[in-house]
Amino acid sequence: MALFKFFRLFRKKRAKPSQPEPIKTDMIGRKGRTLTPLKIFGYIDIDGKEIEVMSSKGFIPRGCLVKIIEKRMGWYLVEPQ
Repeated sequence: MALFKFFRLFRKKRAKPSQPEPIKTDMIGRKGRTLTPLKIFGYIDIDGKEIEVMSSKGFIPRGCLVKIIEKRMGWYLVEPQ
């Protein structure tokens, strides 16, 4: 019994499976303005918050109005308005 307790100290601990990030649907449908050119990825401003996003239509120039259409693989997807 003591040997079992001794080896239990050196047993590998299994990592707990990570939980996927919940999809925040409150941002979908909101509009903002691009802070940087969206060359696939870039930043937009929504209510004073800087958010990193991905463009659905390729290149979008700086200063354009965009709308968040969905969240895919952890990125908010935007399209020009």
